[in-house]
Amino acid sequence: MKRILLVVGGLAVGGAVVGALTGMVVAASILALMEGPRAIVEPGIGEVYGIAASVGSACGAVLAPVASFTFMRHVPLWRIFAETALGTVIGGVIALRLNMDIYAAVGVAALGFLAAGARLAISHRKRPSAAPSERSGSAT
Repeated sequence: MKRILLVVGGLAVGGAVVGALTGMVVAASILALMEGPRAIVEPGIGEVYGIAASVGSACGAVLAPVASFTFMRHVPLWRIFAETALGTVIGGVIALRLNMDIYAAVGVAALGFLAAGARLAISHRKRPSAAPSERSGSAT
């Protein structure tokens, strides 16, 4: 039981860190697209990054362990974190670029996460193994 809790905790912490970074990347991307590249480093913009990191961290802390133990059980961890983060960024940027409110944008970003996760789950699903072959020379 202790081992399971350590794994779940590690996945939650990893998901929170990747989620926070992903949220900040989405915020920076939207700022750069809408206001120009200089907007991402303007004074006072830290609050926007803080909110984006908080939302991303909360989502990542929940979604990473759930996804890892359910439909992405056979996917390497680095691919779970990298590819679902990319799907999340794409979903979030598209949603905010379409002028959706923040709640809808979080939902669409989560759909990006799920779409990337579904692709990973399909590409890494276990194939049924072939029937065991008889060894030559083992006949009695």
